[in-house]
Amino acid sequence: MKRYANEFKLEKYKLYLEAENLFYVLLDTHDIEAMHNLIKKFPFHVDTLLVLSEYYNENNNFEVANKFTKLALLLLQHIFHIDFHPNNLNKRRNIYVNPYLYDNKALFKALYMHMVSLENEACTITSLEVAKLLCKIDLQYDLCSILLRIDSLILKCTLFDFLIYFSFNFVIQNVHCEGCKGCKVCEDGEAQTAGNALQSKLLFDNFEIRLHFILPNFAFSLPLSMYLKNNNFVDHQEIRVVSVDDLVSAFTYEECRFLSPHFSIRFNCHRDGERGGHDRLGQSDNAEDDLGSAERDQSNPPKVSTKEQKKKQPSLSFSAHVTLLRALLCFPSFLHTFLNYNNFKTTKVVKKTIYETSFKDILASPPFSSASLFPPEEYETVQKIIRCYLEKNNIYYKSEKIITWFHVCSSFLHELYKDPSAAQALDKARAQWHAKVPLLDKNKYKDVRVGEFKSSNYLLPDFMMEKNRTYSPHTPGTSSNYYVSLNSNLIIAFFQSLLPWYQVDYYGYQND
Repeated sequence: MKRYANEFKLEKYKLYLEAENLFYVLLDTHDIEAMHNLIKKFPFHVDTLLVLSEYYNENNNFEVANKFTKLALLLLQHIFHIDFHPNNLNKRRNIYVNPYLYDNKALFKALYMHMVSLENEACTITSLEVAKLLCKIDLQYDLCSILLRIDSLILKCTLFDFLIYFSFNFVIQNVHCEGCKGCKVCEDGEAQTAGNALQSKLLFDNFEIRLHFILPNFAFSLPLSMYLKNNNFVDHQEIRVVSVDDLVSAFTYEECRFLSPHFSIRFNCHRDGERGGHDRLGQSDNAEDDLGSAERDQSNPPKVSTKEQKKKQPSLSFSAHVTLLRALLCFPSFLHTFLNYNNFKTTKVVKKTIYETSFKDILASPPFSSASLFPPEEYETVQKIIRCYLEKNNIYYKSEKIITWFHVCSSFLHELYKDPSAAQALDKARAQWHAKVPLLDKNKYKDVRVGEFKSSNYLLPDFMMEKNRTYSPHTPGTSSNYYVSLNSNLIIAFFQSLLPWYQVDYYGYQND
């Protein structure tokens, strides 16, 4: 591995290229025995190890598959640059590994397969750490679609506080607003951020940095985290006390008041209720560190009496309802996809619900029947992300209790939209949310496939499978080190001569 300024690259040398050429000759033959023979002769060839791992994964021989993946990682580990360390990556968003370079693909493939195998072995925290590494070395393109699966890993690790923290902070800490070049508002803001708090406020009014307002998987993982935190329970009756004002405020940074009582995070975007409950915008010289961010709260909270606390703080069920209602308002198409995924008939009676409206009537009414806020191409991407999310989190979304909860929330919105003033207020909040420019382009996931999120027989991301390298059967100027002697056993000589890495020693010059 070499480092060039701010980029790490894998570089292959003469002997590795010889193995590479033989590998590509054999690849289309699907001859596993030949691959095994190749790895015996070139035990350092990472791509062969990964192909063997794929083969055994497809045949459900996970133990052998994991062995080959770990061998590949061990080899890669030995060639890592001394500065290739997670704590050094992407300082000032500059250091990365380019996934489009062919030679780098082995690194991405090995890490990706290791991440999935760790998750399947229930080593979820280690899998999460590998996912973070994959995310950090490819922030710009995210060709491994880590942001579409990391929320699921966090939920499996029961790191609910970290999910909230990650959703608030990922964009502002890692993603540079490249799309804003040439944008006067953005450029002026960048020039004056340190000294002009008002300009900072304008920037954060016009741009969206929270993942749960950008990606549908994070939008629905937030309420799901509260449901899981509450021991797979929500009080359905509490939805009746949710007001239109609560839902409208949930679209702003005021949402923090629904989250702060239940998570050990200090939200810098929200003032306490007695101070007016306004968004805390432009309160700091360093806006990026302050605006819309969340920090792990390690300080002692102010002492408040238990009665006062209960009056002031929303319950976990209430907050879960508000965040799920907001997610459905942001991505109403989720409901139809969710029901199709569960093969749930829209006319079927839902068990243990508090509303009598059928899903059929709900889907035929606003906001679920309204035209999408997204343009067609972006809408297709959103739908793909939703399908991938449901596939990845099927252990939760196949549950009858979740179906009942979705029915309660969608029925509540159905009833709410019968009031014209409520419908107008909610549509206005949705329009204002959609008018913001997200600082993460969700269209980068337009080519993602649901098969990548299956727990078994999963597909690898497309870029890992591309055969965009031309190869010749022999490396120019490089002769094979393996020869067949005509003086050896004829049967052995015959079979050896069939292998592409052996050459026949016609004249006996290569005898030792």
